[in-house]
Amino acid sequence: MTRNYRPGGPLRPVTFMVRASDASTYGLHSTDFTGDNTRDDVQIQQAIDLLPTQGGEVYLSDGNFTIGDTVDCGVKRVAVRGAGMGITTLKLSNSANTSLINFGNSTTVTGGGGLYNLTINGNSANNTSGLGLRIQGCTDIDIVNVYATDFDLEGIYIDGASG
Repeated sequence: MTRNYRPGGPLRPVTFMVRASDASTYGLHSTDFTGDNTRDDVQIQQAIDLLPTQGGEVYLSDGNFTIGDTVDCGVKRVAVRGAGMGITTLKLSNSANTSLINFGNSTTVTGGGGLYNLTINGNSANNTSGLGLRIQGCTDIDIVNVYATDFDLEGIYIDGASG
């Protein structure tokens, strides 16, 4: 399930793979979690929660992930990586009215991690509130090749962060 050690080789970050229910068949042998296209935030959150305290990576396959509640990376150094903008899409479910992804919190300063190679969609026609990516109290969070679209509020909101 975790791939964090190669005999005779260096330690690597712990990585979990979450597969969208509509993903291509490529890479099925290495899937740790599979979304249900209803509340995919549950499987993504499970992968994040299983990472060690120092963090790691959660790789999201190609396809569409439906997010019904905030995916909370907390204060771990978590890298959430998709297969590419427009290839991996996280979309807020109807009437979720919440932030899609959160890094950090208001009381603990943390650094490292980020969001890479995906699209986040706020589904504003069916939500009256909610942020896309919320970063609070963090330093050195990467946002690389991320397309934020269709949010009622901000697609990317940074609060008390630096770097």
